[in-house]
Amino acid sequence: MRSVFPVLAMAALHGTVAAQSRPDSVALSFGWPVGLEAAITHHRLQVTSDGGARPESSAVVVTYGMRVQADPRGRLIEYRDFRFPGLADSLGAQLPAGWVEQIASAGAPSVIVDDAGAFVSLADPERFAATIRGMLQPTLDSLPPARAGLRDFVERLLDPAVIGAQAAGDWYALVGWWAGARLERGRAVTETVDQAMPMLPGRTVPYHTRRTFVSRQPCTESAGDSSCVALELISTPDSAAVRALIADVMKDLIRDGPPSTAVLRRLESEFRIRVIAEPRGLIPHELDIVQSVALEAESPTEGVSRQSMDRYRVLRYSYAQP
Repeated sequence: MRSVFPVLAMAALHGTVAAQSRPDSVALSFGWPVGLEAAITHHRLQVTSDGGARPESSAVVVTYGMRVQADPRGRLIEYRDFRFPGLADSLGAQLPAGWVEQIASAGAPSVIVDDAGAFVSLADPERFAATIRGMLQPTLDSLPPARAGLRDFVERLLDPAVIGAQAAGDWYALVGWWAGARLERGRAVTETVDQAMPMLPGRTVPYHTRRTFVSRQPCTESAGDSSCVALELISTPDSAAVRALIADVMKDLIRDGPPSTAVLRRLESEFRIRVIAEPRGLIPHELDIVQSVALEAESPTEGVSRQSMDRYRVLRYSYAQP
């Protein structure tokens, strides 16, 4: 009787090779438990340049807490206890009571999301709009009647739908783009999404996106395992659509004055998002957002001008040990 050992050996070898060649994939699901709390350190840096030798930059650090609570619509993600570690106590004392908290909370409003992780709304849209209005009201009051176009523009900024869209964008960077997705490591998923522009009802801009499961890695620098995943999203708006949108906005802004002779020749914009999170639950440990914009304009009087802006945001989440 012929020995079956070679056959079994080949079968075992084939199984090993197949297991090694099977792509690494991850199923991502939202599941922030009620009662989850985190301490967040949020670094912001903005660098602008007009083509000169020395670009200008500004940086700020904000710390605050996050708490997840139950809500009839899903989850309330509450942000609270804002602090500016680099703000001198003497300067903070000169500001109106509660002003520091208002400024900080404007960048991280509490939100409602559903059980699957989709954005629902701001937790308190009217109160948040009132906070933003309080910050912009001095600008509104200083505008002369001849600047009605600019006044209307600022008023549109205060619309709860516009304010909510910004909060929704931050949530989708952290969770919304990933919840429910199944991704293979290193294999990008590309799609074009028509993004509504709340400031201009009925207008949309196509965004070309690429999502990638980059790697498995420790959730923190001190962690010894690879229980988190690194996810990356690159989003680029259609340049022609954005230029047309900006041209329409500028016409509205200066409708009470002489027409602008400047022509926007080039505009490039890119959003790059990187998330380190636990795949089951999408509990975040780090969020990096880079927004880059470069433009070139030309006018008969000033010639060609070039400007660029890079905004960097790094958020790190720390959780109490069980």
